[in-house]
Parts: sequence; C-alpha cells; structure tokens
Amino acid sequence: MRVIIPAGSAIRTTAQGMRSPCEDARLELPRDTFREITRSCSLVS
Repeated sequence: MRVIIPAGSAIRTTAQGMRSPCEDARLELPRDTFREITRSCSLVS
C-alpha cells in the first residue's frame, strides 16, 4: 500500500526505492510525534 505524499513534502525515497526515515516515522508514529518529525525532516532537506 502506498501513502500519498503531499507535493513539497520533505519525504523522499532513495535511489534504491527504500522509504526514508521521515516516511517511516510518518507511517508508524502517533500524529503529534509525526508532526515533530516531519518538521525536523523539512529542516534536513
């Protein structure tokens, strides 16, 4: 199952097609935590 990722999101897949840590966090963590992580991911990119 694919998650739809909003345009301009920091989440990317690598050349190998693996999910990025940010995407894993988005899929697995509770909403508040996931918001924090997404914010951190945006800073990284």
